Amino acid sequence: MAFGEVTGATVQELAELQFEYERSPHYEKTGEPFESAYCLTRIGKQPEDYDGPTRWCRNRAAVVDGERGHSCRFHGGKRNPDTDNLDPQANLKHSMYALPETIYATLTEEERELYEWVFSWPEVYEIDLSADPAAEHDFETLALEIVRQARSSDYILANTEVRQEGVYTAQGELLERKDVPNSLIDAHQRQIRLINTIKDALGITRKAQATNDTQESANDLMDSLSTVLSGFTSGGEYDPDQFE
Repeated sequence: MAFGEVTGATVQELAELQFEYERSPHYEKTGEPFESAYCLTRIGKQPEDYDGPTRWCRNRAAVVDGERGHSCRFHGGKRNPDTDNLDPQANLKHSMYALPETIYATLTEEERELYEWVFSWPEVYEIDLSADPAAEHDFETLALEIVRQARSSDYILANTEVRQEGVYTAQGELLERKDVPNSLIDAHQRQIRLINTIKDALGITRKAQATNDTQESANDLMDSLSTVLSGFTSGGEYDPDQFE
């Protein structure tokens, strides 16, 4: 970690961390509470020009002689595991980590219209879902993920700020500023890539459509050549007008 770097997690980021932890194999096996598994020490020292929200240590609590300690190996002071202030519905508001059934149960009217709009695409692209159960499943997944992406986009625009951190020398001189990584924005970008992957698999992107058109043109050309060759082998005469 660079000297003078902004560290720790905000309350919102802790809420997301808690949600992920409570779905981890470790939690399923041990049932260890989030506030015991993580340090959660309030971080009081940040660069002098940091004016963001209070941050808390997100390191795992240290294990000493087989016993879980009260903090990580960097913090020996009193913790402040005030997890009551974490938003238990944070994952639902941006939906990035919500289960499919949860999203279905919390669809707004606008989101339901978006979901149904995606299901109008098969007719446009001449895809018979009744004859292709796999394609129907893919469209259900696509519609759900587009709703998830739309909800998270609204949440990010309304609640997430792009923050910057300074990197300092040992003498306290500012070397550079860089954007602070945001796990929700990173997940949102992965979501967009997932949607594009599903579209490619269904053949409904412009790239896929262009590939299909090229393949159809090639097939038409091969059919024409086959007709010509068939005429030669059967003793027929070549008629150039048939290709005009």
